[in-house]
Amino acid sequence: MQNNIFDHFRRQQHFRSQLKNVETLFFQIKFDSYGAFLEVVDKKGSPVEVSYLNYNGAMRQVLRLSEQIKERNSFLIDWEKPTDQLYLSEYDYLIENLRRCTNVVDAEMRPIRFAQEQGQLQLLIKPIEKGDGTISDELLDSKAVLWHESNFYEDFQLLNEFFLIADQQIIEVEALGSSFASLPYFNTRLNKTEIPVFLSLFFSNISKVRLQYDDYTVQHKEDAVVAQPSLIFEKIDVDDSLIMRVGQTLPNMGVEVLDQFELYRYAEINEMERTINVKAIEREPIESIVQHIYKLLRRHEPKKKGRGGSSLIVEEEMFIIPKDVAATFIYNELPELLVNFQIFGAEKLKSYKISTKPPALQMSLKHGIDFFEGEVSLDFGSEKMNLFDALNQFNKNRYVLLSDGSHA
Repeated sequence: MQNNIFDHFRRQQHFRSQLKNVETLFFQIKFDSYGAFLEVVDKKGSPVEVSYLNYNGAMRQVLRLSEQIKERNSFLIDWEKPTDQLYLSEYDYLIENLRRCTNVVDAEMRPIRFAQEQGQLQLLIKPIEKGDGTISDELLDSKAVLWHESNFYEDFQLLNEFFLIADQQIIEVEALGSSFASLPYFNTRLNKTEIPVFLSLFFSNISKVRLQYDDYTVQHKEDAVVAQPSLIFEKIDVDDSLIMRVGQTLPNMGVEVLDQFELYRYAEINEMERTINVKAIEREPIESIVQHIYKLLRRHEPKKKGRGGSSLIVEEEMFIIPKDVAATFIYNELPELLVNFQIFGAEKLKSYKISTKPPALQMSLKHGIDFFEGEVSLDFGSEKMNLFDALNQFNKNRYVLLSDGSHA
């Protein structure tokens, strides 16, 4: 059967007598813990329910859209937030229709108007001034501000990713992204050492906000930074089992950063060139790294008759490895893994007779009128070894055997 276009767009019958006609209406913008929402109120600020059929112009259109949204939401159940509120982050088209209305007010019934010029949001990061008037070398203050028509505003409220309210004006800004509501969290104090993670979080969550930090220039790079796979030796258990975890790391950041935060962009700070290079982050799926390590560990499990199960315990990215499997895995696989993996917590491997202290290179040179000779050795702390002997051992075994039985 052919669809009838006129039936599709024909207006449904409404019963005007069910809703009262309020002569003076206002569109009130209020805020709760979920964000900005729109409410229809009378001149006393009391919420009212009216029919859009009793009004005309821009007011009629806003009321019609509001009714449609509420009708759709009446079939929904949201356990987190009220479904009867018109949140402007979810229905941003309401703001464009409010632009033509002259009856928009705030929670105190004060008029709100739309600004003609677009605003620019900035994140200012400055050293904190101490009580004695000196500038701190360690602590920084971060504050999001609005620049609009030659004025700075620190006090503003976000409506959605495109609009905010400041000085009784609705001001349009460049799209902040879907995580726009996170911007107020960047109004904080932080230690200077936290800047790389702080800025990586900022650029991963917020767009089109200009950063001002000292004399640094922000550059958005096309090349990506690749997270490096990591092995973290957590501890040796009471039965000498090794507890090991798989992770990923970014340059100059701890292994816990990518575990704790969902980062999409990396802020690389170049102090020499005074630049902040923002790069996309590429990450190998953690499951494939776990599977790779699991296959290597299975190589070193004792052969069992029949189809016995694995002695390994795997919980997400965590491995609990029996001592005999862990020892052969470390001796045979760790040297190769060092090529592509970052290693953390290697000092905990002492019970496996693994020396993690980097050797010191020592040189002893002698010369005469017609000769020049010398000796080069590696100092492992407890003993010294000729460099060439150490290299021969390492090339043959991928480790250096010390006199106390430790592997370096």
